[in-house]
Amino acid sequence: MRVILLLALPVLLTAASAQAQATDGWDMAQTDKGPSASISYEGGQSLILRCFNNRLEALLVGFPVEAEPGARPLTWTQNGQTERQTWINAPGQAVMAAIRPGRVARLFHQGGDLIIEPSSMAPVEPNQPRERVRLPLPSDNSAIDVVRGACGTDPDAGRDSLLETEPSFPRPPSLREIWALSPAPVYPAKAMRLSRGEVIYSCVVAAQGALEDCRIETENPPNADFGVEALKALRKARLRLGNGVEPGRLTVSRLVFSLR
Repeated sequence: MRVILLLALPVLLTAASAQAQATDGWDMAQTDKGPSASISYEGGQSLILRCFNNRLEALLVGFPVEAEPGARPLTWTQNGQTERQTWINAPGQAVMAAIRPGRVARLFHQGGDLIIEPSSMAPVEPNQPRERVRLPLPSDNSAIDVVRGACGTDPDAGRDSLLETEPSFPRPPSLREIWALSPAPVYPAKAMRLSRGEVIYSCVVAAQGALEDCRIETENPPNADFGVEALKALRKARLRLGNGVEPGRLTVSRLVFSLR
């Protein structure tokens, strides 16, 4: 589960340089867990794509530290094209992991000029300024191919070409505005000893706001059937379609379970 992996990232990143790339390519590294491609910038940010235990992971390092864990929306502008992306932050650490690493790998591979802007909605710790950062990507993308190949990732996967839904409702949005029929998951019997659980999911928006090809991206805690119950509930849910929430887009969000 990516949330668990995030907590171990500082050990991996201690060798990352805060200097700009001297060459127009990604730095390659090989460990017993798999290969990684990275690039570091003068502002202290780093971009990493790695195949870790046969699982593709895309990481952003050196961005403002988040005060709370969970999903974090970013505005990603590359070569003049802007989209919304959802990432996962590790609380108290300047690290984020992509929910859709295949999508990010595809964008890394394109190269060009990248601008990342954190959402103004997410809380940050004191003295952690918000700012957009400009990160030129290398034109030599051979290292990205190596990492994707090690994980057996299909560079032409259809799901990775989908754009995420854009907020089309007033902020902060209410469930009534977003959902025509909101998901109502059952608290799993297997988790009755727990007081809380949550999942982050992604689904393809279909006709009449139905959700298809739903996947559980993270489940915390794992193996307690929170993901199972979330998928059951999402089959019956319906989004309210609108500008930015059209069939063919991908919606990424979170479901929280609580006994309180």
